[in-house]
Amino acid sequence: MSEESNQTMFFKTLLENSNNDDIKLAIDEWSYVYSFLEPAHCICGMPIRENCVIKNKYNGICLVVGNKCVNKFMKIDKEFIFKGIRSLLKNTIPNKEFINYCYEKEYLYENQKDFLLDRYRKRKHTPKQQEFIDKLLFKLKLKNKY
Repeated sequence: MSEESNQTMFFKTLLENSNNDDIKLAIDEWSYVYSFLEPAHCICGMPIRENCVIKNKYNGICLVVGNKCVNKFMKIDKEFIFKGIRSLLKNTIPNKEFINYCYEKEYLYENQKDFLLDRYRKRKHTPKQQEFIDKLLFKLKLKNKY
């Protein structure tokens, strides 16, 4: 599929699931809900791994959209979430934005957030600090949806 036909399919599917027939108004009906990593297909037809779930605020319909499409066509940038997820999979402390996002979602307590923000740029940790880091990273990995 060409990029143009992918874009056409994206907007066609979005309009079919929207209340508005005008694409600019239809895009405004949708809001970001959460992200996850899993093989799937975007509404544009492309295979994806970085999934964003969007929800129509008027009719409640949810769609799975690839991270690239949600950014390119809807101007919703959630790349920091996928960078954070990739860090978790490597057992490294994720980026600041992801740590703060997890705190806002109540996946972390304030003291846990502060600890990770303090430690995330540091390469050396005491054994006790590393044990706490490992517990927090494991806790975040269990969430599966961000």
